[in-house]
Amino acid sequence: MRAARSVLTLGRPAPVLLAALAAGAACAAPAGSDTALRVAADFTAATADGDAERVCALLAPATARQLAQQAASCPEAAGALSLPAPAEPLPAAQVWGRSALVAAPGTSVFLVRVDDRWLVSAAGCTLRPQAPADCALQGG
Repeated sequence: MRAARSVLTLGRPAPVLLAALAAGAACAAPAGSDTALRVAADFTAATADGDAERVCALLAPATARQLAQQAASCPEAAGALSLPAPAEPLPAAQVWGRSALVAAPGTSVFLVRVDDRWLVSAAGCTLRPQAPADCALQGG
């Protein structure tokens, strides 16, 4: 079973933020960006390897719940998950407080800090200028 595509809405500043990202805006790496990048890389590797348990362990709670609604459990749904592979190497994570984005060519990953851990909140995302990201996987 394949995850349904959905649209990730980040709120009012999202179009401006996404336009800046698409234009290649960059700043010094904020604290936690290396860890967020590592989690995004682990998630994309787990997805590519078909490691459903690891995929679910790296998801934010709302995202894991959303995915689990498509099967009997998160691992069962994750086993059928088909996300585009990002170009390697992944670019540096861009961090804003408790949110991060790894905007890779081909597909992007959004992350959120939960209890001092970076977890994937949306993946398989296509960033669009002046519009919300289109994500294959996201939380509610």
